[in-house]
Amino acid sequence: MRDILDLMFTTGLSQTLCDSLAVLEREVSQLQPAIQDRLLDMVSIILVNVPFRPTQPSLDRLEQRMGAASLHYALTPGGANDFGSSSSGGGGGANGNLSASGLGLGSGGVGGGGALEINGNTRVSAPGNNSGGAGSSEPVSIVVATANSITVTSDIIVLALHTLSSFKFSEENLSEFVRNGILQYLSHRNAPVRKEAINAVSHIVLSDPLYKTMAGAGVEVASEVVQRLVVTAVTDLDSEVRLAAARMLKKGTCFDFHMGKAQNIQSLFLLLNDEIFEVRLTILEVIGRLANMNPAHVMPSLRRMVVQLLTELEFSQTNTEREECIQLIMALVCAAENWVRPYVGDIFRTILPRIDDGPPQLSSRLLDTVAALARVGGSDLVPHIDKLLSSIMNAL
Repeated sequence: MRDILDLMFTTGLSQTLCDSLAVLEREVSQLQPAIQDRLLDMVSIILVNVPFRPTQPSLDRLEQRMGAASLHYALTPGGANDFGSSSSGGGGGANGNLSASGLGLGSGGVGGGGALEINGNTRVSAPGNNSGGAGSSEPVSIVVATANSITVTSDIIVLALHTLSSFKFSEENLSEFVRNGILQYLSHRNAPVRKEAINAVSHIVLSDPLYKTMAGAGVEVASEVVQRLVVTAVTDLDSEVRLAAARMLKKGTCFDFHMGKAQNIQSLFLLLNDEIFEVRLTILEVIGRLANMNPAHVMPSLRRMVVQLLTELEFSQTNTEREECIQLIMALVCAAENWVRPYVGDIFRTILPRIDDGPPQLSSRLLDTVAALARVGGSDLVPHIDKLLSSIMNAL
């Protein structure tokens, strides 16, 4: 089955390949490590031009001194006997970890070209020098060889990033890959690439508990991810990319520790002036949530925001503007209940006269806001209960 996997990857990265691997991973769970290893190698070569491999400094230094094949031989139980028995060109390693049948090993060492299988991953090597000594090139996996032959275009990059967001690479530490490989695509010239990079980063960091802690190896990476996403949400020229970054920040409640920094909060408040309403609405929910994390930096600007929204609601000329103001007020009340409590009376007095005057859709949103205000500060609504009941009956 592993040989079939290698043959599947010779077609190059495609959506059909990803769909097939997803089915295979679901139905034959034993193949999950092999599938993910090959996918990460192919995606890494497309994105950063090198195969993926978790950082292992001690093994890296050892491999530099011994060579790839020698390292795997050294790590294979009973490797010496197996290697000796295969010196004439046949035989496999212990437990199937080292197969040198295609190496053409002679008395002089590694000679002719052929195929080498290491830990079930088929590798190929160029023809060597039969005169003795090591061959002219190290074994290269079929996946790596195929990935190196792919012409990298924007569409291929989008597909590679989409692949990262389609599989759960829970067994691998992708910290350095995220930092050095994926985040750079947030500055790519093509908007679809930037948007897919946000989705890939979102999927990786939100599905791995490593980045949700406030201490340890994932803190620095999580902080850098949040900072880059905030900058993208503020400065990107494409509205869909800004919205994707804003939604990522909304979903990443585990990153409030990083988003609550003063610099990030100041940048988020700039987004409340975005031309796209969905971006403003999403970021306002994030800011309301951050009021509990860093109220000293959030509340002064949030008070001004409440006054600004009430003023816009009072003097808006169109129902669309009023409806947007109501949605923003509603989001703020739901996201920062404790901090909005002192302004419940002012908000309610501004809303109440407009329940009877507006169209049905606007009246419905106003009543939803009244319900949210009642949950936060119901005692402030008691003096207006008669008028409120009359407005509710008229709306019905």
